[in-house]
Amino acid sequence: MRKLILLLVTLALVSTTSAGLVKPAKKSAAAKPAPRALAIVGATVVDVNGKSNIPDAVVIIEGDKIKAVGPRAKVRVPRGAEVIDARGKYLIPGLIDTHTHSAYDGKDSWPSTRFLASGITTVLDTGSLPPVYDLKRRIAIGELQGPRMLVCGPMISGEPVAFPMSETVKTPDEARRAVDARVAAGADLIKTHAQLAPDDLRAAIDEAHKKGLRTISHTGKTNALEAVLAGTNILTHLVGVPDAAVPDPEKIRSAHTTAFLGGWIASSLAWLQADPAKLDVLIREMVSRHVFYSPTLSIHHTIAFARDPDAFREAAAASNPPPLVLKDWEGLAKQPFDTAPFKKAWINMQQFVKRFYDAGGVLIVGTDTAAVYQAPGLSAHEEMRLMAELGVPTIEALKAGTINAARALGIERETGSIEAGKLADIVIIDADPLADINNTRKIARVIKAGIVYEKR
Repeated sequence: MRKLILLLVTLALVSTTSAGLVKPAKKSAAAKPAPRALAIVGATVVDVNGKSNIPDAVVIIEGDKIKAVGPRAKVRVPRGAEVIDARGKYLIPGLIDTHTHSAYDGKDSWPSTRFLASGITTVLDTGSLPPVYDLKRRIAIGELQGPRMLVCGPMISGEPVAFPMSETVKTPDEARRAVDARVAAGADLIKTHAQLAPDDLRAAIDEAHKKGLRTISHTGKTNALEAVLAGTNILTHLVGVPDAAVPDPEKIRSAHTTAFLGGWIASSLAWLQADPAKLDVLIREMVSRHVFYSPTLSIHHTIAFARDPDAFREAAAASNPPPLVLKDWEGLAKQPFDTAPFKKAWINMQQFVKRFYDAGGVLIVGTDTAAVYQAPGLSAHEEMRLMAELGVPTIEALKAGTINAARALGIERETGSIEAGKLADIVIIDADPLADINNTRKIARVIKAGIVYEKR
């Protein structure tokens, strides 16, 4: 029998503890029988490639790959295959979070099992200390349970230093050397961060592209338009975006130069005075240059509504984060700031994201896990919900967390949709996600690379 790895989850909102996972037993070195095929029968396959959904479908998995997908009348279940009866359920691709940070001690990563329990089968770690490379390796070989990882290594930034997982560079040559060091260490993408000066950011992006790597940029001292014109592949966050659309952009740039938090606040409030016409220039450049956008709506919403009751924040706090992480999250409500202007800015943020989508821009899910209340996995579902709430069609919100995210990371040939030949990354859910995006949380089983995880 195919080994089932058990996940401890709630019925509505996914919330796990690491104790809810059981490692698959190691097979005897002397006996290695070919794995039996797995057939998922009777569910509706949700298509994210612009085709029609497949009701009463059969999905055949052999090893870690999808062998066949189609209507029951056309796809034969192999003799002796293990069968999952999924009648009345829906199959979506394994979800992808393109903006995470691993909080771990170098031996384990507390978010990993929570990601899997939430249906997140792939993540991009956009900035962690060097042991993240080994974390990626240990998950890949099955030593640890967790989502497939792509990693950036430490973020490339400038002064003042904001985080321990940042490396400060002061010249374009230093920026290039920082990129080269990450390439040598095994980075999959390059992350540029808020304090990176324009010349240094341009050098980092150029060097990354020369080495065949894509870049993801959190902007600030270099604003979003400058980063887009420099060639970044992915733009993340809603800070740095309005900076070039205000009457005095140098004032905002100065705030980023002074301190990370000061820059974040100044840029967030800059939405209140940003010129829509200038923002449209940014949108046109992003769309024409095929820049993917991860707005991290959830973290901006969490900050704006930090004084209000919030079901998402309560669920995040109840998801059993480590005590130090929870203490850090709870510190948000104690910060002495007036949320009223942030709430007004939030409306402008929503409008920008919707205008970007309406102009043909491609949205992707990224959450900044595990920043304030961005609980692993839970925040990805919240990000899709917030996209749908601002007017993005439900299927497009789902695509943002699946095929669009895969395309942004350059892994769309391996994952991101349920198709023959791709990795068997599938989430079995109890209700139609296109009727309500919140149904992505109603998880029955998760399959990552052919390994099945289910409720205990």
